[in-house]
Order: sequence, then C-alpha cells, then structure tokens
Amino acid sequence: PCVPHVLCGINAEYMGDTWFITDLAEDLSAYAVFDGHGRNGHTIANLAKEWFFDGLLSKSLLELRAAPDAVVFVFRAMQGRLRAGTAEQASFSGTTATICLHDMRKRRITVTHVGDSQCVIGKRLSEGWDGVAVTTDHKPEHPEEKARILKYKGIVQYDGCQHHRVFTKKGEKPGINLTRTLGDLYAHSKCGVTCVPQITSYNISDDDEVLLLCSDGIWRVMSPDEAVGVAMGYASDHAAEAVQALRAIAWARWTKLGTGQYADDITAVVVYLHARAARKVRPAALNAEVASEAATGIARRTVELNMVVADSSWQDTTGPLNYLKRRTSTRESRASRASFAVLESSPRQHI
Repeated sequence: PCVPHVLCGINAEYMGDTWFITDLAEDLSAYAVFDGHGRNGHTIANLAKEWFFDGLLSKSLLELRAAPDAVVFVFRAMQGRLRAGTAEQASFSGTTATICLHDMRKRRITVTHVGDSQCVIGKRLSEGWDGVAVTTDHKPEHPEEKARILKYKGIVQYDGCQHHRVFTKKGEKPGINLTRTLGDLYAHSKCGVTCVPQITSYNISDDDEVLLLCSDGIWRVMSPDEAVGVAMGYASDHAAEAVQALRAIAWARWTKLGTGQYADDITAVVVYLHARAARKVRPAALNAEVASEAATGIARRTVELNMVVADSSWQDTTGPLNYLKRRTSTRESRASRASFAVLESSPRQHI
C-alpha cells in the first residue's frame, strides 16, 4: 500500500503552507499542498484546504474516476467563495493549490494545480534515477502565461533580484510572482491572473517509485533529481525519515542563502508507489548536507503522530489537521495506520 508521509515546516507570520491527504476509496487517494502568500496567505491557504477537502467529498467516486478533471469545479467555486465572503482578506493575499488524485486501480495520477507547488515522480533508471516534473510552475516569464497577462492589461517586470512579477500598467501593484492562484482578487481583476487550473495526467509504470508533492520551500533550493535521490535512499517503510532528510537539506540551504535569517516555508508529501528497499543512490554530498544541518544544533521538535487515515478519530494535535475533526466517516484506510512526521524549526525571519 502507498502510505503518504508529510513534513510541515514552521508557518511564517504572513505566509503559511498547509496540506491534506485522504483516502476517497480503498484504491483512490487524494494528496494536496497549499502555499499561502501575502499578509493573509495563511488564512486563504487554510480556507482552500477546508473547502477543497469538502468539495472532493461532495463528488461521487464514479465521477472522480471517470472525469478527474471534475476537480476544476472546486477551483472555480473556491474563488467565488473568496470573492463573496473574504474579499478584503483575499484582495492582496492568496495561495497555490496542487491537488493530486491517485487512482491505484488505473495506475494513474491526475494533478490539478495553480501556482508553483510542484509534483514530481521519481523514476528508476538502469543507473540512478530521474526526477520527472508532472506540473509546470505558473510564472510570469512563461510565454503563454505572459501573453495572457498582457492581453488583460497587466505587465511583467523583473524585480532585479530573483523574480518576474505582475503589475498593472501603472506599475504600482500587486507585484505577484505567480500567474495562477486562488485569492489575489486585485491581480485577478486587473492583471489577468487566473484561478483556472492546469490538469496533467500521468500513467504510473513499474519504474516509477516515488511521488513528491512539495511547496517551493523545497523546489527553490533543490532540483527534482536531488529530491528524488534523497527519497530513494530510504525504504518505503521509512518515508518519515525521507521527509526529514528533505527538510534538513532544504533548511540548511535556505540558512546559507539567507545568512541564517531567511527561510521559506517547507512542506513535503512523500508517497512510495511500490513497496521497496532502500537504494544506495544518494550522493555523498547530500548525506554530508544532512549531517551538517544536524550538527548546527538548530532547535527542532519531532512529533510522531499515529492516526487512522481519513477517519473521524483524527486528533487536534497540529494546525494542518484541525479541519479533519469534522469528518464523520469512520472508514479506515487501506493502510490501517500511518505515521506522520511533523517537524517544527526554531522561529526565524521568513520570506
């Protein structure tokens, strides 16, 4: 069975990653990551999480299997609810959203997403591995995305540092570095930013070993090949260790980039697609980074949470799980129990 493991980094004051996983049927699962931005990004991300979770439950299993792109309806409904009920909070704040439906019967993954919380498949090669990006980041410099922004009277400008950003023609605001989001009502109405998601289907082969669904706190400092290399250094029953290693490397690299003062939020979902033993494929350099990060003495707390997956007995032990308490289903998942690793790092200034 495919037992997902999740790692959550600390949420910044004005940003916040969150996530959910659930079994919709014995052989149909959903994994999701949301990465909020702006002053109210944490609020928008958590609203998206709750509404997407409820939206998936409202769909019939037959509908989700036959037309997994039905999830698009939830994106549109979500944006409408934000516009109607939280317009002030969502004017200059928003979130990415990446929803992955994993159909084990059809051996297919369907990803519906806006933003840059990327989904990657780790494929086994005769020598080593390959990190295959299933999703494409929605960035202003992408030709198709830029064309839409210009069509709707926005402009794209390089900020002179790291990103291309979207502004009105006057060049005043909003300065967002994404072209598809939920929320961000000003950018949607004035600059051509959209909530219409991109849909990608991927057929799982015997060579596909691991699925990674991560916020850009991972991807801005680690390539898909590197992240897959970390995950494939662990057996399928040690996924919690894999997410801890991903976090350790990403945090260490952010620390170096920001001279110890800056780090993006880090969230990673690791799903091993087949039972597998550890492979000695992780480069020595990555091992050294994990060891180096551990030696710095950064204060952190590891909490092992044993919970029934997709069951009303979830405990209110950590922020991202609060909403699950409302679920009334008592059906246990196909993997009767799962261990979730939740890491929190000592507070720092985040970007």
